[in-house]
Amino acid sequence: MSRSKPWLDSVVRVPNAVVERHSNKARLDKSERLTRFAEGFFGRFISSITQEDILCYPETTGLVQRLAAHHGLKERNFFLVPGVDAAIKAFFESYVSPGGEVIITEPCFPMYRVYSDLFNARAVKVPYVTRDTLDFSRLLDSINRDTALLAIANPNSPLGDFIEIGVLESAVRKCGGYGIPVLIDEAYREYAPDSAIGLIERYDNVAIARTFSKAFGGAGLRAGYLAGSFKIIDELSKWRLLYEINQVAVKFASYMLDNMTEVIDYAEKTIKERELLVSLLEGAGYDVIPSKTNWLHMHGRDENDKVLDVLKRHNVLFKTDSRIPVDRRDWIRLTVGPDLSKTRFMTEILAGVNGRAKGTRKLGDFKRSIKA
Repeated sequence: MSRSKPWLDSVVRVPNAVVERHSNKARLDKSERLTRFAEGFFGRFISSITQEDILCYPETTGLVQRLAAHHGLKERNFFLVPGVDAAIKAFFESYVSPGGEVIITEPCFPMYRVYSDLFNARAVKVPYVTRDTLDFSRLLDSINRDTALLAIANPNSPLGDFIEIGVLESAVRKCGGYGIPVLIDEAYREYAPDSAIGLIERYDNVAIARTFSKAFGGAGLRAGYLAGSFKIIDELSKWRLLYEINQVAVKFASYMLDNMTEVIDYAEKTIKERELLVSLLEGAGYDVIPSKTNWLHMHGRDENDKVLDVLKRHNVLFKTDSRIPVDRRDWIRLTVGPDLSKTRFMTEILAGVNGRAKGTRKLGDFKRSIKA
């Protein structure tokens, strides 16, 4: 009988839900891009794929060069990863030993807790004092010579709040005094007001994680990257896979970086729609938690039965059970994209199930627009 590390016996991983999401569904559950690319734009990408992209091992140099040009940095500042969760894993592999202290927020992206358990680390969970305010003073006080890693998402997942970069910098600076690495997860950067990427030129203990899964629209390809100082990227790169990401992902990421107006346009429209929906839902009497991402949380104050009925009748996928601090209610989280407020199911929610919905887009049209 094989023997695993003894602490793995207590680690429980929940399988991904088996749900057919790629057809006849409104995918508002996983923060993906909702609208399809224009046929011509997507067709040009598809036409660039050759048999060699499948037959041969990936060539990543061109993508790293594009990232360096995009951010005004050097190629040595980048480390490609198959998704932000792989970036998190690289940090744990490089810096966290059994029993080491890892500072995370509570709540946080689940993989921070998972890797803390897998590496037998001690997770130091910094709580939120309200449903959208982190106890940052407590986070600073938690940093000490026993800290192995500080990992923080900005904007936060699952809450969506944003911490000002100057405030974050105070934590990076304090960690630097102890030689502690800092991972800042910016998966939702395109929807947020600012980025911490400028810190990597002033501090050698910080790296920023980014993804092509959200505003870039490449969730199915699993591609992302870390940007950091030469020192931290050199250390993390010791755990680099032989080939970091697949060649189709390389080509897609390169194509989108060459066409950033597509990404920016989608993000700007989503932000505008997000703010509109917050206003409309609050005006209709719902309790809403705004965010600086591409989602929002909503609640019917007394109960959610009517909203849940609308979503289920219209085949809308959504997320529940978000761990909202201070508030124990079962919130509904909806991914936001352009024109979501004009859909029949959303106008039905805004009007009340028994009200007269006036959506300008038929549900079938919306489903076709977001079909993966």
